[in-house]
Amino acid sequence: MADPDFTDLVAINPERVRLVDAGLAARRVAALQRDNERRFTTLLGLRRDGLADDATGPTVVLGATADVPPCGTERDRAVVLGPDRRCLVRPIEQRVTVLDWDVDVAPFRLEKKQASSIAELMGDLEDTTSFEPIETPTPPPDAELLQDWNDWNDPVCTRPKVRVLGPVDVMAAGGSRDGIRNVASTIEFIIYLAFRERGVTKDRAAEDLGWSPATVQNRARDARRMMGLREDGTEWLPDAATTESARHRGVPTYELRPGVLLDAALFERAATSDLPRGDLLLGEPFGELRPGGYGWLLEGDRHDLRLASIVDDATTACSSAHRQSERS
Repeated sequence: MADPDFTDLVAINPERVRLVDAGLAARRVAALQRDNERRFTTLLGLRRDGLADDATGPTVVLGATADVPPCGTERDRAVVLGPDRRCLVRPIEQRVTVLDWDVDVAPFRLEKKQASSIAELMGDLEDTTSFEPIETPTPPPDAELLQDWNDWNDPVCTRPKVRVLGPVDVMAAGGSRDGIRNVASTIEFIIYLAFRERGVTKDRAAEDLGWSPATVQNRARDARRMMGLREDGTEWLPDAATTESARHRGVPTYELRPGVLLDAALFERAATSDLPRGDLLLGEPFGELRPGGYGWLLEGDRHDLRLASIVDDATTACSSAHRQSERS
């Protein structure tokens, strides 16, 4: 807009209306016209062909002066309306016809005093009112999730706890590391099994881990010592020939019994609850891996990348919610 009489209209809709001097308005119109000549067509052409999404809004200049001569017809990107364009508008009772475009319109009439009042009201609303999306209350965790959460945070709970959201580790109040010569590789074996939902045969484990079948058997023995016994006296890692997967598949299969806690699984399950998931994060997923180990992470499902993405999204959402809370 190039006329100071339109100041109140700018205040009503500052996102769409600007008050500029005639010189700047002229330069803007000239730039749009050059675009039309070089690469763009009419607004209709732009919208139809999808050539430039950001260029499909018209620029209308009101209050033209000698610096901004009237121009533009039909669907041009730049239209300038000035005093000497009035011959193009023909009154018809309470409506008018814009002759260039052959369109009948009912003009919106607003006195200057009314415009000033509306502008003031809009300014007050912008300063004092905010419209936020209605948030659905977060449901409480179910009984099983709550039990697992409490067990994870109970230092004397004998359920093995497998940590990968930070430096990798296995904690087991009912187990012992005494007599285990290869603690780091035993931890890796337990973590490897924790991500195998259907268990794994000895030969497949040997291939994935880069070990001999005999080494797999030794690490399984050490894993049983490290995790300890269940309340019923059975082992958390049973003999490969007696597991559920072995019974279904007909071949010995290593598989952890249900009840072993994995922080990554707990983190994902708690996503729709009000539990403080951030308490599970001690660093980047799969941190401080032993040298030469965990090559199996680079194959298949890429649990490391998937968890890194989940943690990143959760951290971003938490930060956004915190900033919103501070603004409120």
